Amino acid sequence: MLDHARRTLAELPSLGSFSTAISLNALLHPLNRSPRLSPRVPSLLAELSSAHSLSPDQASYGILVKSLCLSPGGAASALPVLAQMAERGVPASAVIYTTILDSFYKERRPADAERVWNEMLAKGLAPDLPAYNVRAMHRALHGDPEQVLALLKEMQSLGLNPDTITYNYLIASYCAHGRFGEAMRVYKGLEEKGCAPNHATYKNLLASLCKNEEFELGLEVFDDGVKRGKVPDLGTVRILVEGLMRAGKVRAAKRAVTGLRKKFPEDFTGEWKSLEKVVGLSKDGGGGSDPAAGTAAAAAA
Repeated sequence: MLDHARRTLAELPSLGSFSTAISLNALLHPLNRSPRLSPRVPSLLAELSSAHSLSPDQASYGILVKSLCLSPGGAASALPVLAQMAERGVPASAVIYTTILDSFYKERRPADAERVWNEMLAKGLAPDLPAYNVRAMHRALHGDPEQVLALLKEMQSLGLNPDTITYNYLIASYCAHGRFGEAMRVYKGLEEKGCAPNHATYKNLLASLCKNEEFELGLEVFDDGVKRGKVPDLGTVRILVEGLMRAGKVRAAKRAVTGLRKKFPEDFTGEWKSLEKVVGLSKDGGGGSDPAAGTAAAAAA
């Protein structure tokens, strides 16, 4: 496919069109979706822009920066691109800075990330919602809920409304610090803030609750997710129903599995059907409602 795209780019003049930076970007952009092809972006950008006398634009450099940041330790190698853009009179964008910022945070180099943030501000580029969400991610992983909350207040003071992703990070931070009541309050208040829980909300909150044996709260989140057609992974659901069985909540565990089966009959196959055995609904599970029998079934699964 890459060779075909290169031939098409070369043939554009004979087809009555012109090769432009837009054409070049259309060829390069999809490569960053492939771990195998993304490392080729820097050389291809240099080669093709020279061969077709094209001047890379802001989007071209954004694709280049993304490619570099996808490589291990690649954030530092993306910094010279900013200098190159300045030399060629191509303005950097908040998107490009956010890509580098995100990469530095993921490489656990927060001091370098902060320098990138400050440089972005110094150049008069206003951080947008994705940029703030990158910072929220870092504070959720390496800080505390108060630091995430302070960032939310900063965003709101600038007229930026936190979105579901932002609140997911706040929920994750509360869970990481064992403050599940506050996590649930944020979760339940999402719609009042104009947001809606997404798949990551249900998956990560349920996983945190189950990991800490908050099974009743977990069941509440699970039921909400099923109603909205968003179901976490099998492993997390298994932990939930096994925890409910151990706690003697046999009816709740069976209701969870039955609800899944009714809501998603076409998907409730393979390993998912093993949940029936965990709660005693399968033919060889006995179908009893005795908590001890349910616990034994969960332990054997």
